[in-house]
Amino acid sequence: MALLGLLVLSPLLLIAAILIKLTSRGPVLYGDEREGKDGKVFQCWKFRTMVEGHTAFSDACMDKTPWMVRNSNSGTIPCDGNRPLAAPHNIDELPQLINVVAGQMSLIGPGLPLP
Repeated sequence: MALLGLLVLSPLLLIAAILIKLTSRGPVLYGDEREGKDGKVFQCWKFRTMVEGHTAFSDACMDKTPWMVRNSNSGTIPCDGNRPLAAPHNIDELPQLINVVAGQMSLIGPGLPLP
């Protein structure tokens, strides 16, 4: 199922990767360590949804309209560093299908704990 999902969603994955690369610096994918079956640690892949320097303005987002906050120096910026394209629609989670195909996580189940 995950391999079929990767094949069907490959145009969307490609568009998301291109948009991330064109709109920000840094890698397209973000790997975070997660603990899988029998305590085995692996890299859980996501599209990078954080903008550079996101921690500098995360406090400014408290009690603001979700996703956007006004900054006098740089205009409107996404709250908590999330990119509106990927995060609200869970597009950022689609690269985890790679982890499913590799047998590191299941397609359906609870969220993975940090090691």
